[in-house]
Order: sequence, then C-alpha cells, then structure tokens
Amino acid sequence: MSANAGVCVVTGGSGGIGTTVVDRCLESGHRVAVVDRNPPNRADDARVAFFGCDVSDEESSASAYERIVAWAEQDPITGLVAMAGTSVVGGVLELPLDGWRLAINTYLTGTFIWARLAAGTMPDGGSIVTTGSITGERAFPTRVAYGVAKAGVHQLTRSLAVELADRGVRANCVVPGYVRTPRLAEVTRLDESKIADLHGLGRLGSPGEVAEVVAFLLGESSSFITGELLHVDGGYSAMSRPRSYDRPET
Repeated sequence: MSANAGVCVVTGGSGGIGTTVVDRCLESGHRVAVVDRNPPNRADDARVAFFGCDVSDEESSASAYERIVAWAEQDPITGLVAMAGTSVVGGVLELPLDGWRLAINTYLTGTFIWARLAAGTMPDGGSIVTTGSITGERAFPTRVAYGVAKAGVHQLTRSLAVELADRGVRANCVVPGYVRTPRLAEVTRLDESKIADLHGLGRLGSPGEVAEVVAFLLGESSSFITGELLHVDGGYSAMSRPRSYDRPET
C-alpha cells in the first residue's frame, strides 16, 4: 500500500465513474471522503467515509465540509475530485426551467462551491480535479443545460488554476467521451454501436480509464500541470465525423 497521501474528497462518489475514482484514490494511499446524496455500497472505516450532502446547496456543503475536516483530523485535505451529477435531458424549446436550474446548480454551482471550500484549506501541492464533457465543447440536441453547465466547468477550472497558483494549488479538468456507466442509457438515444462509432478508437471508455487520469492529476507526476482540459475521449474530439462515414457499404 502506498504511503498516506492525505485526504481526497470525491463528490458524486457513490455511483458511476465516481465509485471507481474512490477505489483508485484508496489504492494511491489517500483517505477518501465520499460526498453524495446517496450512500455508497461500502461501510465507513478509517480510510473511507460517507458524507451526505446536496452539493448545490452552500449551507449543506459547508456543514459536510466541516464534518470532513473533523474526520480527517491531522491529515491534510490534499485533493478534490468534483464528479457530482444528475440527469437532465431536453432541448431549448422543451426543457422546463427547473431542469435548466437543476443542471446548472448541480454541475456548475456545485463544483464552484466545493472547489472554494477545498481551496480554503488545501496545502501547497493540493490538486483540484473537475469533470468536464465533450458536450461542453460541442452542441448536442436535448443536452443544452448539461452542455452549458459543463462549458462553465471548463472555464471555472481555468479560473481556479490562475487564482490558486500563488498558493501552490493546481486545478485541471478531465473531459471524458462516452463512458459505459448505468447512466449512459438515460442520456442518449443512440445504441452502443453508434456511440462507439463516434470515437476514434471505435469503442466506449471505461470508468477505470477515467479514474487513472484523475489519479495522475492528483499525484506528484502532474505537479507542473494546471489549467488544462485533459480529454479522455478515445479520439472523439479529434474526429470530424463518425468512423462509419468513410466505410464502404458491404
């Protein structure tokens, strides 16, 4: 086991990619504070604990963070991974305003609140990793609120990197392509083969592949990297059109 790397806070750590990120942080020697609305499928112990919270609510978040600091005791909070999310689908003309607010509040405001809380106590060398999306760079039908929120996260990450640099705290954004998770079916109308065809590698990503990049950005090997959007998208952002576009019919 690696030496204690301090405490890493993972919002949205009870499901999807977040669960795998928690496991990877534990492997890296962190103690992990899991922040989510729902408890994870694991028991609390000396190395991992659950803190229920609505990440978009400032009061709820501040209370949870105080409990995390108390649980951490003498260990510094050296990392934050902001992965909390929700499912909001709808285009400009049909999306209810409540859906718009839910996406913006959860993805963007929630990331802002927790980045500010963590940055206030992080030591020199601390690392904030946010979660962006290819949808924050390209427009997709029915994904307007999610895309706008994620574009905001991209810019927020750059702002964090610039403002926190003098304190020795880094901020970077992981930008996944389509990753095989239970939520995938909720947010796309395409079958898996068509989704895979959008990626240069011709397949979906796995939560573990994203978690490895998160671990890299949290660790000392990335100590001179800040303000970056690191695409983990199997070549999606490099593609101008689906792979099948140039394939001859058979």
